[in-house]
Amino acid sequence: ECWHNALLCRTGRAESNMRIAAEARRKGWTWKPFGSGFSTPGGARRVTSEREVFLAVGLPYREAEER
Repeated sequence: ECWHNALLCRTGRAESNMRIAAEARRKGWTWKPFGSGFSTPGGARRVTSEREVFLAVGLPYREAEER
């Protein structure tokens, strides 16, 4: 359930992960890289791919080699 989220976290540089987390915080969310997505004030927001993580926080998707 959280494989793609954990993979994104582990293949990204610290700066990339911090940017995802910062954009999530800007929305009032918390990124759960070893969970199924984001915690939001309205409940959990599940993501099902690495691409969805980026898109959920409004960032362009970047392949593993680019992040």
